[in-house]
Amino acid sequence: MDWRVVPIERWPTQLSEERQNHRFRKTVRRTRSYDNSNYTATVSEVDWMGTLRLLERELEHLDAENVVLQMAVTQRDIRQDGWIRANARPEHPGVILSFESRFGPLSYPCDTYTEWQANVRAIAVSLEWLRGVDRHGVSKRGEQYRGWGALPPAGGTTATMTARTAAEILVDVEELGGEAELLLRDPAAVKLTYREAAKKAHPDKHGGDTQRFQLLQQARAVLERHHGALR
Repeated sequence: MDWRVVPIERWPTQLSEERQNHRFRKTVRRTRSYDNSNYTATVSEVDWMGTLRLLERELEHLDAENVVLQMAVTQRDIRQDGWIRANARPEHPGVILSFESRFGPLSYPCDTYTEWQANVRAIAVSLEWLRGVDRHGVSKRGEQYRGWGALPPAGGTTATMTARTAAEILVDVEELGGEAELLLRDPAAVKLTYREAAKKAHPDKHGGDTQRFQLLQQARAVLERHHGALR
């Protein structure tokens, strides 16, 4: 994947005060040397190679170019090939992935987790899930991506979800077909749809997912602002 690291010039919002330990797990298979038997183990590491494969797939889907990963490092921490040095110690684990796409410039900041690799993983998973919005035909022109506005990577970065994108996210989780317009008009429908979608996406439920649930919460907050305050 053709991308490079650059120092963060400006974080788009306030940095998280309480970051979480990531829930990403990697299953490894090892052979015990004394009896040549196999066993599997789950370790609390980010599958970095798997993250790169996932991210590359999603960026290819978006025809991404000029991919930049902004990190809290200095220029001295970056090698000539554009990647960070092995001994680099970022000031904080927040990252911003910015790139040009067939839907225009996009930028995704994340500092949810205590490890920067986990934050990159979170962005990759979120991109995968946003692409899933297309499967019901609700979004035909990449509206779910264009809901994230971005300034050029060289000058600070911002990211905001539009009300339409938020409605499409809730509709996709709840699998309601083309009801996004209803959520934009009716705050009561937002509350009901969120409740049902949260039951499916909650990480404690079978088939739930932390990143999916967090994106769902963000979508609800956007629609709350769209309608005023949900009662």
